[in-house]
Amino acid sequence: TAVAYMNWVRGIQVDEAYKTVTSIRRCSPKLEAIRSATADMLLGLGPVPATIAVYRHEACTHLQVAGLDVGWNFPLDMEWSRKRQRYELTRPLLQGKYQWKLIMDGTWTASADHPTAQDGGITNNLLEVMADLDASARAQLARIMSIGGELTDAEKSLICKRIGC
Repeated sequence: TAVAYMNWVRGIQVDEAYKTVTSIRRCSPKLEAIRSATADMLLGLGPVPATIAVYRHEACTHLQVAGLDVGWNFPLDMEWSRKRQRYELTRPLLQGKYQWKLIMDGTWTASADHPTAQDGGITNNLLEVMADLDASARAQLARIMSIGGELTDAEKSLICKRIGC
């Protein structure tokens, strides 16, 4: 997006880039996604296994999850775990927050077993995936993800190397 370009290539702080773009044209760039992509590049973050488990399934025979990283139109089947006596879905996901919905025998619902988030008046479940980081990397991640967070000159240089500017 233009905001990521302005931040990564031009060195404009991401919140200032957002204000500039949205003052020119009404739009909704996803700042958290830009911050997360920045952190992925700088910290070398990759996918980690993330599991959604459902214990209360009310005798349903087919459970699915929609949303996450695949979108709302591509439900993923959950598998029954005899060992754990629950339905499970494990996916490799990048660090971040993912909204999702449970589909129980074709009926879309929010799971009572998981945190929720409101999105335009709709209740979705929320999965937060955290990478395993040392204290220094956690502090760097917190700075990058925070409102007003600035990249250091060394970080800007590393991003330029990675994206070829």
